[in-house]
Amino acid sequence: MNLPQGTGRAGESAARSHVTNQLGYEIVGTNYRTREGEIDIVARAGAWLAFFEVKTRTNWAFGSGVEQISVQKSLRLQAVAQSYLAKNDLQNSDWRIDSRV
Repeated sequence: MNLPQGTGRAGESAARSHVTNQLGYEIVGTNYRTREGEIDIVARAGAWLAFFEVKTRTNWAFGSGVEQISVQKSLRLQAVAQSYLAKNDLQNSDWRIDSRV
């Protein structure tokens, strides 16, 4: 989908605000990249680490953001999250992957 320039960045900014102000998480990283892919937001909520994939939508005509995550994308997100955990010596941490619109 081709969005107007800056829409994705605006969506990620809104998601960061939501994660901190509404959910009460502490953001510990953004745009973590490996050769497998990228995680948009890494946040801590107590003992949990949450990896967020942000999918910005300007309308609902193409469905919600979470509906746009394929099995292949899900596997890539898991690989990137595991890379983050290994790089930061957090392999024994509780973690999950979230998607926000």
